[in-house]
Amino acid sequence: MPGNLTLTTEQLDEFDRRGVVRLAGLFSHDRVRRAREYVQIRLASGGLWKNGAWSLSNVPRPQWPATGLRPSKAIGNKHPDVEALLEEPALLAAVNILLDGADLEHTLCRRPQVLFEITQLLRREAFLSELYTEAPTDERARLLGQTGSLGDVALQVMELTGSPGDAYLMDLRVLHTAAPNAAAQPRIMATHRFVRRDVMQELTATFGWE
Repeated sequence: MPGNLTLTTEQLDEFDRRGVVRLAGLFSHDRVRRAREYVQIRLASGGLWKNGAWSLSNVPRPQWPATGLRPSKAIGNKHPDVEALLEEPALLAAVNILLDGADLEHTLCRRPQVLFEITQLLRREAFLSELYTEAPTDERARLLGQTGSLGDVALQVMELTGSPGDAYLMDLRVLHTAAPNAAAQPRIMATHRFVRRDVMQELTATFGWE
């Protein structure tokens, strides 16, 4: 997609209704290739990648809620080829559209403790509790497309899958969380928060951040 991309009416409607939209092929193949090569080099240095594939025979499978591989330590989050993904013109254009051209706050912030407490409470809800099991993929897959509820709020499970270069843009107010990996291999997705400066000022006042 070009740097001067425009979102379609359907894409804007999807984001308004569900708080998330998939933009296929948003990132250029060259940026993705360079970032992926760096990640694979880092994984190989830790003995986790060999001959173009995962090398996990000597690594015990983590048991939920342990998540196993910690990308920030195994890969690192500061490298030019990874950070270059955030400079993709098409990405910045899409963010600008969805945030109405507002100024962005680039300061990183810690998650308030109340969010961890909310997560623990949500795990007790019947519809959500099934997502936190290590049941086979085909058993958990039946939740896709079903509509559940939390109080009077309707909920649907959405699976984030795609191809290299795809991006999902999501409103952070949408309920989202990690869940046990039902596959035999680790999953890695690069994430970044784009926060409006006026919203960050509100959050700072609410949670007492310095």
